[in-house]
Amino acid sequence: FLMLFSMFAISVFANSNSQAMNIQIVPNPFTKSVAISSTSIHSGMNAVVTITDDKNNLIKTVFDGNIKTKFLQTSWDGTDFDNNKVKSGKYFVNITTNSRYLALKKVVILK
Repeated sequence: FLMLFSMFAISVFANSNSQAMNIQIVPNPFTKSVAISSTSIHSGMNAVVTITDDKNNLIKTVFDGNIKTKFLQTSWDGTDFDNNKVKSGKYFVNITTNSRYLALKKVVILK
């Protein structure tokens, strides 16, 4: 129960934080690829953007490095680390900057 409550609390905090951070995921839901961007994460910052499933299993890292453009821009093509298409369902975009966890936002794949 405590772990479930903790995950819920983190999810609620992160979702409200993602709005404050201006994180865009377009289109959502998607069928082929999704664009992930944030004007709150800008040039000179280090960022890691990962995709996890609803059981918090790491599916793919879509960005890991220093932001060279005006703001964070990346995408996910709906594949895992081995470039296999993942099944339809809900996944989560996790964003960390300078080693601090900042946001979690849901994304849905439709086939």
